[in-house]
Amino acid sequence: MADAGQRISFRRSLAGRLLLWGILPMVVVSASILVVGATSRYQALRAAAEQMLQDGAELAAARIEDANNNAANLASTLAGAQVAGLLGERRQSLLLLAIVLERTPWCRAVFYAYEPNADGKDADAAASGVPIEARTPAGRFVPRWVRDFTRGGAIRLEALTEPESDPGYALALRRFRQSGTTEVSIGDPHAEGDDRVVDYVAPIEIDGRFFGAAGVERSLRDVDALLQDVAARDRTRAFLVAPSGRVVTAAGEFTGDVVGAEVRATPYAAHLRRALDSPADSTTIERDIDPVTDEEMYFVTAPVGTGRWRLVLARPTSTVTGPIRDEVIQLASVALTGLGVVLAILVALAIRYSRGIASAVRLASRVAEGDLTAEMKMDAPDGSEAAQLGHSLCLMTRQLDRLVSEVKRAAIRLHATATQVAATSAEQERSA
Repeated sequence: MADAGQRISFRRSLAGRLLLWGILPMVVVSASILVVGATSRYQALRAAAEQMLQDGAELAAARIEDANNNAANLASTLAGAQVAGLLGERRQSLLLLAIVLERTPWCRAVFYAYEPNADGKDADAAASGVPIEARTPAGRFVPRWVRDFTRGGAIRLEALTEPESDPGYALALRRFRQSGTTEVSIGDPHAEGDDRVVDYVAPIEIDGRFFGAAGVERSLRDVDALLQDVAARDRTRAFLVAPSGRVVTAAGEFTGDVVGAEVRATPYAAHLRRALDSPADSTTIERDIDPVTDEEMYFVTAPVGTGRWRLVLARPTSTVTGPIRDEVIQLASVALTGLGVVLAILVALAIRYSRGIASAVRLASRVAEGDLTAEMKMDAPDGSEAAQLGHSLCLMTRQLDRLVSEVKRAAIRLHATATQVAATSAEQERSA
């Protein structure tokens, strides 16, 4: 009887067991799933964002390569015209250059530069009707048609003085002498007045002999505009570097005055050098610290096949991972809120049902202690097992109470009868 009302510890109680062995494991498993899901979501979104960075760099590099291809193909076509029979036809060559320049608005200049007396007509140049602006004093054929952007794009003829000192011509001549290549040579950017241009020069080769070169000069204005557009997005820095180790052009914050400078002389020397050493057929991406701002950056390098240039885009990682992190946190918050609501409902149900069981236990303990008089209010949901158990115990208590009452009344009647019998017997004895 002493153990009937013994208090049950929380750990051994129904509510405790439900919380410890049911709800708590569910919370742990759900939280683990949430963490794994959020981590996977973050990594997937970051990988997608990094791929978008690479795709953007490849798209910009492809546009630059298309422009390079157009200029290189034009130079190769001009050289091919000389090989096909235009060599020595100076007046027709002049006309061809003028027509080409007029019909290619992206082109700044076109030129032919013969080797001295390559066509055997230097001595008769003055008498041939070729303008003096198309030849040297010695008669060497070096016409150069130039577009003057300061005069609405009007073209004018001038002589390419000292071709051997021209970077593009000198590069094509040197490469031909070294390897006999007739591929188009792409020079480093150089200044032409207020403009910066790149030379595309193709050798004029006939039967293994170098007769001169055809050249196209392209302004970098379109490339500058492209990089400025790219750099305007999310604090991006953009660099275009040539295999010679010089910066073709650059745009964006903190790039400084690096245009035309050697890579090693720029604050981004290490990154740009790695870019030049990167694969020529694939885009690379890495995370590193910006040497100017000390913030973590994505450095994306995309190859420009024609010219073997490298386009390098540097973008703060915070502009990429920040929105992703915010999205994942928002999703996790919604999931945690839902989990909290479910947890609260389960805990409330567990406590409510355990209270019903506890009420039934207290009622049974009072019955076991012999208390059959008190009415017990059941704290359990109507219709539940705990409620039915409590109601059954209450009914049993009332039945026991009735039975005990009847026994007591019978005992009283029996006692009264016994008393009466004893009194009658005593009276009879006295009468006798």
